[in-house]
Amino acid sequence: QGLLDGLRMDGLALLPWSEGCRQWQARVIKLAKLDDGDWPDVSDRALLENLESWLAPFLAGMRSQQDLQRLPLQDALDLLLSPEQKHYLQRNMPASITIPTGRQVRLDYTGDTVVLAVKLQELFGLRALPVIAGGKMAISAHLLTPAGRPAAITDNLERFWRENYSAVRKDLRGRYPKHPWPEDPLAAEATVLTKRHLNGGKRSP
Repeated sequence: QGLLDGLRMDGLALLPWSEGCRQWQARVIKLAKLDDGDWPDVSDRALLENLESWLAPFLAGMRSQQDLQRLPLQDALDLLLSPEQKHYLQRNMPASITIPTGRQVRLDYTGDTVVLAVKLQELFGLRALPVIAGGKMAISAHLLTPAGRPAAITDNLERFWRENYSAVRKDLRGRYPKHPWPEDPLAAEATVLTKRHLNGGKRSP
């Protein structure tokens, strides 16, 4: 009870929130706004108001704030959803998606839009971004330079390739000459490699 009182006084920041837990919270909140299902309110305010029902069972044997750091917070949060809701959440608001290079990339749900941050070359060959929530929500692609710096933002990848890529290509070819900048990105293979590595170690002409 003392730990519960302390949480009410000092807030949920005392809990061992991971990036994954915060993303889970944002995914559920976003999906609940779009779906007619009986989704629980997992906002910080609601979680604080209902500590006894979802958190208290996990506090057995804990006596101090330090003990809270070994709390399996994601397990406690997961129990707020039914098995059907967990499956629906993963299908409609996936934690990550597979991009053309085969790499799994986490989506960021914590802002106003859902963000996929990847290096521009990793999306070569991809005509359209995946849709989520059954098409009710779009993904915003934050396209990065080979150095990981912002190069462009788009929620319509096909239009970006058609209307904006040539200008971005012109700018970045000079700054990152070791990386591939094909004229037709849809016909190119997605990669994170330099031109030299793509040529099997041989220098490009």
